[in-house]
Amino acid sequence: MSLSVKDLFERVGRLFVFNKETYPNFPEDPAQQRLFAIRHIQDHVIKSAGAIAGITEPADHAGGPTGGISQQGEQDLQLAAMKQLVNAVKLAEVVGVPPEGFVEYMNWKYPK
Repeated sequence: MSLSVKDLFERVGRLFVFNKETYPNFPEDPAQQRLFAIRHIQDHVIKSAGAIAGITEPADHAGGPTGGISQQGEQDLQLAAMKQLVNAVKLAEVVGVPPEGFVEYMNWKYPK
């Protein structure tokens, strides 16, 4: 299945909405709403990073042919990586990066 960058941004934007219904402490002021969203996304980024560290840090001590990461650990790493991507897309949306801007950045920073 293929998902364009535009479709990814639209889906994440539609599924993860910041409002009073989802977040009772969501502020009324638009500038504060933006800061709330950025901080909340940051919390999710940190949470996912912690999940990754929880898998990889013990593996540093385990060694062995698989690097000390179990099959479940590998699946958890994949899930954490996908969550990080969703977090990055939502952050991009909140700070005003359009899908086209992301594509332009990738083409500029990492040309084919």
